Amino acid sequence: MLKAALLANALSCVIFGMIFVFTGPATAMFLGDPPVWLVRVLGMGLFLNSVHLVFVARQAEPKKAVVMYFVMGDALWVIATVTLSLCGVFVTSTAGSWATISVAIFVAACGIIQLRSALLPQASANGTAFSAR
Repeated sequence: MLKAALLANALSCVIFGMIFVFTGPATAMFLGDPPVWLVRVLGMGLFLNSVHLVFVARQAEPKKAVVMYFVMGDALWVIATVTLSLCGVFVTSTAGSWATISVAIFVAACGIIQLRSALLPQASANGTAFSAR
């Protein structure tokens, strides 16, 4: 289950990273009023994160600390998304709010599965324990 959650998270990062980088102005307009440069920087960050997620997902025994790093990143993404949407900062359109909240729900689900796998190693991808290294 851990491997699937990491790969789903990576796929999401690749898709949204490409959208943010290659359609920055349109994405910014859809969301409301974020600066285009910020949308593109987030896209590049998402792409880099996807590479790291795939690298970790391919490991036989992912390190618990690395999985927790992704859990914390997912939690921060969800908190930031909800905060920006509710406060009307950058995400000011109704469609943008619905889209960002929908993505946040998906990211939260990935984070919860990753957290569960980190706390209960028997729930990891191959039923193996995490590496303590």
